[in-house]
Parts: sequence; C-alpha cells; structure tokens
Amino acid sequence: MKKFLKVFIFVLATVLSFSAFAGCRVDNSEEDFSKLVEQIELDADEGFAGELNILTTSEESEIVTMNALIAAFNAKYPHIRVNYKQELLDGYYSTLTTTVGTAINQKDHSLMPDIFWFAQDKLDTLYSQGEILFPLSAIDEVDENFDQNALVEEALSVSKIGEQLYLMPRDYNQVVMYFNQDIFDAAGVNYPTAQMSKTEFMTMLSALRTGLNSSDEKNDYGVLYKNAVKYLIDVNSQWDSWVWPLVKGFGGRVVDSQGNSTLDSENVYDAVSFWKSLRDNEYVGEITTTNSGVNFRMQQSAIYFHARAVLSDITKSTKQIKGVQNLGVTAIPQFGTEYAVGGGSSGYGMYKNAVNKTAAWLFLKFVVSEEGQNAFCSTGNGVPSLKALLNDENASWRKYSNQALGSAFDVDAFVYGLDGETSAFASTRDFYQYIPLEVQEDVLTCLRSCFTVIDTQNNTADDLRESIANQSELIDYYIKRAKK
Repeated sequence: MKKFLKVFIFVLATVLSFSAFAGCRVDNSEEDFSKLVEQIELDADEGFAGELNILTTSEESEIVTMNALIAAFNAKYPHIRVNYKQELLDGYYSTLTTTVGTAINQKDHSLMPDIFWFAQDKLDTLYSQGEILFPLSAIDEVDENFDQNALVEEALSVSKIGEQLYLMPRDYNQVVMYFNQDIFDAAGVNYPTAQMSKTEFMTMLSALRTGLNSSDEKNDYGVLYKNAVKYLIDVNSQWDSWVWPLVKGFGGRVVDSQGNSTLDSENVYDAVSFWKSLRDNEYVGEITTTNSGVNFRMQQSAIYFHARAVLSDITKSTKQIKGVQNLGVTAIPQFGTEYAVGGGSSGYGMYKNAVNKTAAWLFLKFVVSEEGQNAFCSTGNGVPSLKALLNDENASWRKYSNQALGSAFDVDAFVYGLDGETSAFASTRDFYQYIPLEVQEDVLTCLRSCFTVIDTQNNTADDLRESIANQSELIDYYIKRAKK
C-alpha cells in the first residue's frame, strides 16, 4: 500500500508539472473594485425599471424557492422583468464556467445570468475562475441601505474569501436528524432527543431493529416495515457537511495552522471506526453512495441526516414516492468528545460583468431583507440568514405548517446551539483557511477517502489506520506542492 502511494505521488507530480500553467488561478485580492461598483445605481428604488436574468438548478426545492422570491420581489419592484431559467444539477457548475468563458471570448456578457445560485462548497472553485463572481462587500461599503452584519455570522463565514463577500447567503443550513415517527411507532421505540449521546444513539438503533423485526406494521406502500427498512440511517457519508463534523466531533483535525497534515491520529481513527461499526451492523448503507434521501422518502429508512433545505422534498407525496407523512426532527447526536454540527449556506452570486447590475443588486438585497427572507422561508425550505428572524415567533420559517409534520417536529433543532457561547457549527472553512486555494478540493477528497475504505470487505483496524496514514501523507504532498 505504501509503495503504491509513493508511485501514485510520483505520477501525480509529473502530471501537475505539465498542467501547472494551464490551471492558473486568478488572485482577485488586490483588484480595484470601484469601477464595478460605479455601474450600480445605489439610489434605485421601487420605481426602477429593468430586466434581470436568473439561473438555478432544476431541483424542485430550488424552483419552489425561486418562484416565491420572484413573486415577492416583483410585488416590490413591478417594473423589473425577471427571466428565470434552470439547469440540471449534474453539470450545473461546469455549464457556468463554460458559459463565462464563452461570454468573455465573444465579448457578450448577456450570455451569462446576472444572478445564479450556488452552494458554499463551490465558492472557492468559482472564485478561482477570476471573472465570475462580483465582490459584494465592495457594494456593502458604499450602500447605506445594506449591512451584511445583520446576517448570521456562521452563514457569512462560509460565503467569503478573506474579508470579501461573494455569496449572498440566502439561508442558514444546519444538519439535523429527521426521523419517520411511524417507523418508530411501529417498532415501539421512543423518539430521539436533541444531542443524545453515542451510546444512547446506538441503543436506539438496536431497539429499532429489534422492534421492527417483531412488528407486523406496514408502510404506506403496504409493505411490512421489517421487510422495507434495510438501513435505518439515510445519509450521504461523503457530504462535506457530514464527514468533517464527524471527524471534528471525535477531536480530529485535518491540518494545523501552518498547513501541516494532522489527519493521522487516533481521533480520526475513532471517527472512521465508529462509522464502520454502523456499516458493519447494516445501520447505514454504502459509504460511497451520495444519492441520499431516497430511502427515507420511500419509507425505507427511519432516520435521515440533512438540513432544512430538503423539507418539502421529504414530505411531498407522489404515486412513486409517498414521502414521510409523520415527520419528526431533532438536533443531531453527539457522537464523540465534542459537539460538532455541520452547516453552512447556499445563496446567490452576481456575475462580475452582469449586464443588469442594478437590478441584480436590488434582488440580492431583497433576498436577505425581512420581506425576502419571509417569502423564501414560507416554502418551508429555509432557515433565515437574517439574525432578526431567528427567534421571531412570527417569522414564516417558525410558523410554517404542513400536515406531514408530526408531534415531534422541533423547529428549534434547526438552530440548536447557535446561540451558545461556543458554537458547534462546523464547516470546511475550519481548515480551508490554512490550505492553498488550488488544493482545497484535493484535501477534502483525502478526508472523504478515509471513510470510503469502509466499503472494502474484511478490512481490519490496521487497514483503517493505514488508509488514514496514506491520506495524511497525500495531504502533505498536495499542500507542499501548491506552496512551491
């Protein structure tokens, strides 16, 4: 294994040496943004007339959200015509980068949308292209009608490069534990509670399995739960908002403040070993499966780890997928020595050379205004990024109702621990800040790879440790190579 890794690193170094100039990343940090800001009418009001082009993915939850935002936006700005398009999630980001290249080469910036959706984990990739993202903090500095400090700090922290805001954080996303109350009832097991311990969690899973095996209750498809539920847990084990907090919760770290790998530790081993125990007991499915949520929505899993953004997807009922019609939610367990909760934000960026900059800025400001946040959250798919609405009992995100929400649907789960002295919030920004931009994705892949080895049959504790050591060595290689 070690010999293979050394050969791999040698080959990788050769490939990178040939591509070093082809993949140059643009440093925007010293750019003068004043000329860009001058193109925006900061005093534009409700009477402003113009056009706005918006692009999001074609995910149903995104379409529902955007339609709600556009309706509310046009109620305030009736003279701005909004053209809204969607692209399939597969290939969405590659389409963005390809289109911006075409727009620049043809000197036709109308080919690009003025506003486009993206998630925090793609911020660095888009920023590295140099000509895609408009520096929003530059507008904040001169627009007296906007103050980014009104937004949740955790959402802002994942929306910036350095001190510059590039992603307008539409929401605050915190991973929670959804559960199907009907499955728990069928098994005769009490519903989970906030921040339960690892021992309590494992005991609950064992009781669920035992209870379902002796139950004659059926799901909405007419199938016995004992036959329908193969894996109790539905989660994307490769999700950065899951894998990193899991490691952090056991006291593990990826790199130190100098950018040296610290992955090879007993803490990381404990995290991987724990997740392997869930796989060995068939509580969770294949680690490399990234299409999470389907089993839960088809009533084939009892628990689903995700965020508020997928709520409408979970409860929607169709002929093929009946959804969960008795949904509970609580804060995720504390699996290790620390309480770490994955989270972040998604939102919208403005194209750096947008044709309709004024309308675009009006839209971005509206998204994080009280009106915009309540319009967005009325869909059920969001927790506001506007701090003033988090504890407002009249805010739409708290008042949202749906007949599929069960008695154990605890709305406070979505902000659990956010007001504490020490936030449990965990995102890849925790270690990305110490890693050169061009290898951040590579380092994240190394972290994920520590878990993918779990799917290999008959792997031992030594195999897990060797895999972690190899990935740690590879992280050091990537970082040192990038710093040359």
